[in-house]
Amino acid sequence: MAGITHVASDPHIKHLKIFKDRGFETIEEHDKYVAHSIFKGVRNRDTLYILGDCCFGTPEEFKEAMIKGYIAAQADFGTKIEYNENFRLVDHLTIKVAQGNHDKTSYLLKLVELGVISSFAATYEKKVGKIKVVLSHIPLIMDRWEVNVHGHLHSDVVNLPIDYTKIPDPRYKCVSWEQYRGSIVLKDLIEQQNTNYQSYFKKQ
Repeated sequence: MAGITHVASDPHIKHLKIFKDRGFETIEEHDKYVAHSIFKGVRNRDTLYILGDCCFGTPEEFKEAMIKGYIAAQADFGTKIEYNENFRLVDHLTIKVAQGNHDKTSYLLKLVELGVISSFAATYEKKVGKIKVVLSHIPLIMDRWEVNVHGHLHSDVVNLPIDYTKIPDPRYKCVSWEQYRGSIVLKDLIEQQNTNYQSYFKKQ
């Protein structure tokens, strides 16, 4: 049976310039919490999209943080897993990365080799119900899609290009870590966003 699809973005593991802005005292506290939160609610056979800017440390440091985050999240379900440096996340779930501006190709290739991620690409296209969705790191110019799920903006959102207003554009949904402090189920996100989309355009 197919699992559930989750999305998250901008974990910024080992990023020394961001953890205090996110409310943490140490980088260790930040990394432990963020990695756990990304896997919260994620079970075996699920799919997790990370929309870029994974880590500012080594691939091995990201691997360790992610394995520990996954183990902590599985403990929430009552499943006990012992930490093992040879543990391969991709043997338990599918993890796809939309390459961010801080993600070097060689780095992501190493994550694939280490079994941390299943694949990476610039964008991923999906259909959620009848809604055409594109997943990316930076917001894209909308073309053949109806919703762009993206990262990169952290606490900000894409606004409508109307008289420089601060009205969020209903075609875009930022899932940077600051927005949800963890991952979110893609289907739930799109259903919420579609409601916002329909409500806005009914007013026009």
